[in-house]
Amino acid sequence: AMRTLDQWFSIYAVSHQNPINKKIHYWCVPLIFYSTLAFLEGISRAEYLNLPFSLSLVLVIIGGFFYLQLGSRLAVCGLIIALLSWFSFYGLNSETLVFGGGSIFMLAWLGQFVGHRIEGAKPSFLQDIVFLLIGPLWVLKAIKDKL
Repeated sequence: AMRTLDQWFSIYAVSHQNPINKKIHYWCVPLIFYSTLAFLEGISRAEYLNLPFSLSLVLVIIGGFFYLQLGSRLAVCGLIIALLSWFSFYGLNSETLVFGGGSIFMLAWLGQFVGHRIEGAKPSFLQDIVFLLIGPLWVLKAIKDKL
């Protein structure tokens, strides 16, 4: 049986207790989410590849199926944000997407690893790669809980 979103969050919470690590994640997770999609979109559009499809949209679709299986409004919001992110790349060239996305990605991951160093715990995705899709929903939940 597939885990529920609350079960995913419970496991994720184990390595996200330190308030500094949490604050770092609140900024870096959305940056990693967006920059990953931007980078993949840039790669897809690059002249040397000129793929007939969008790698970032493929990731959005795969992640979207996972989010929809969770059956949560929060997960549906995550899918909508992913689609809006993908639409935001319209008009940007491949170089901007690759170098901008790649730079933000590296800096945000550096922040994440600093946060986990402070926490004293390994990132959750080292346990299960699916946590890369749970992190953005965890940030959305934190925002929702603050409202």
